[in-house]
Amino acid sequence: MKRTGIILFICISLSQHIFALDWIDEHLDDSHIVNNDKEEVPSAVGLPLQSDLEAEKEGKNDEIVLPDDIEEPRSETQKVEIVENKHSKHKAFLIDFSQAELQHAQTLESLSLSTQAHAAYNRAIDVAAVKGRESLLQAILARAGFYLRHRDLDGAESDYRAAMELVDIERRYSLAEYVAGVYAQQGFWEESLPWYSRKIGADPKSVSGYTERAYAYVKLNRYRTALLDYDVALSLTDDASTKARIEFEKAKLYFALGDKERADLSFSRSPQTATHLRIRAEFYRSENRVNEAIEAYAKLINQNPQTASEHALYAEWLALQGRVDEAQKEFEKAVALAPQDPSIVARRAHFFMEQQEFDLALQDYTRAINLDIDAAHRYADRARLLDKMKAYDLAIADFSRAIDLEPTRAFRYNERAGSYRRRGQVQLALNDYAQALRLDPGNVTAQRGWSELQHQR
Repeated sequence: MKRTGIILFICISLSQHIFALDWIDEHLDDSHIVNNDKEEVPSAVGLPLQSDLEAEKEGKNDEIVLPDDIEEPRSETQKVEIVENKHSKHKAFLIDFSQAELQHAQTLESLSLSTQAHAAYNRAIDVAAVKGRESLLQAILARAGFYLRHRDLDGAESDYRAAMELVDIERRYSLAEYVAGVYAQQGFWEESLPWYSRKIGADPKSVSGYTERAYAYVKLNRYRTALLDYDVALSLTDDASTKARIEFEKAKLYFALGDKERADLSFSRSPQTATHLRIRAEFYRSENRVNEAIEAYAKLINQNPQTASEHALYAEWLALQGRVDEAQKEFEKAVALAPQDPSIVARRAHFFMEQQEFDLALQDYTRAINLDIDAAHRYADRARLLDKMKAYDLAIADFSRAIDLEPTRAFRYNERAGSYRRRGQVQLALNDYAQALRLDPGNVTAQRGWSELQHQR
């Protein structure tokens, strides 16, 4: 009897204790853990954040010509990867999920139990606060990541700021770098900017701080401010490779801003590797600057003499400049390097067609078809050549094969209708225009062709 009374007493005590813990979970005010006060963003040496905004509005960098219509850089801008000699000073910041409470929160989140996961992250912070500063820091960062994954930017920012208050000064660089990277990885470029600035504030000579912030500005289409950051980065590094890669990014931005002279200057200081030369050549091609494009492709071929596509591109630009014999030699090199590549063979066929060498073009188009027998556009290419040669029956046969392979492409019917018209088969042409309009009611070519033939009947 006495033992039963003791057991009953223990059960009652435990139930009261559990109730108390639940009440604490519901009512505990943990606002003292998270600092919601506005924190002033550290200024970067030589480029305060406020001056960034003023430069955008007032155009202080007068040397850069800003056109009315700013283009997107035509090649994807790349973040300049910097290897700084500071590994011992700035260690990478990592989150430790070894705490059982955080593992439980992660598990709930992975099961899409967001409400329960949020509560678990809160409990993990409560438990970590008792364990010590480092545990609390890890728990707060984990919850910040949860907020960010659920697009709660205010919650994430509040936690990240609280985390910054917990770390010693010597760790602020690494934490700022970590947070900026997390924001950037998820596409929150605006939110990443203050953290890149904190990184710079913690180490004003950080080249990567400026190049990474410049990349974020580019993502936000703030090219002028990005150029300012790239210039600061250039002044801080003595590494020739890093300087060249920064100049390459500047060149693309100058192109987008319409400042061709500075783009050319930065390109001349850029790396001369095949990858960089290829993009450089593409920029010149987009501007229809034939001489510069040919020069870039010539350098590219010297770097990559065994790449068929480079020879083909070079040949096409030589042809545009009227250097037909040189172009033909480059096409021969391209085909010799990739004799089984139908696209290379077809490009030479197009070159021959442009030079009125119809027999050679026909051979190459047929060869391309044999290499890629189920590609509709290969038959259409040969059909256009046959139409030029006035071999309308053969052209119609090839257009029909292309239609068999792609029966829902309206423009294929328009092309065959043109051959029917030139062959004098008006009704068949009308049928094709009608089919094109059924597939694409707004097709202007089909509308015009139909109307013209109706008036001729």
